[in-house]
Amino acid sequence: MTNHAGKRAGQLRCPTLARVNADRLLASITGAEDVRPERGRLICELAAGHEDSHVAFVAAVNGGDQWWWARWDGPLGEAVEVIQIDPCDVELRHAGYADDCLLPHGHPGAHSFHLPPLACPPEAPLPVHSRRQMP
Repeated sequence: MTNHAGKRAGQLRCPTLARVNADRLLASITGAEDVRPERGRLICELAAGHEDSHVAFVAAVNGGDQWWWARWDGPLGEAVEVIQIDPCDVELRHAGYADDCLLPHGHPGAHSFHLPPLACPPEAPLPVHSRRQMP
């Protein structure tokens, strides 16, 4: 996943859902005692129009040091897999604070701080994007 430069604020998010319950995906994450799934169903977190696989955050483990993502192809969530990818290391600096990009390292398209908030899939609680804390 590459090509995240040159995008501007206000871009739309990909609306593609994975038709898999996040709780079922957690079985793929071994050695995780502090797993906290983010929501019941998954929606792609990337910018609309991306050409790579869809991705959605599933859980942070080991005190938030490991981030696990669902990755799938196609509009109906075919070939769903769970993989560990570090978060993107890009920050948007503001006076007195910084916003971290909350997408996986090497993602295509715009960074999360240039995208609108995630839409909630049907029957899912609001997404919680406080995965990283400022030092």
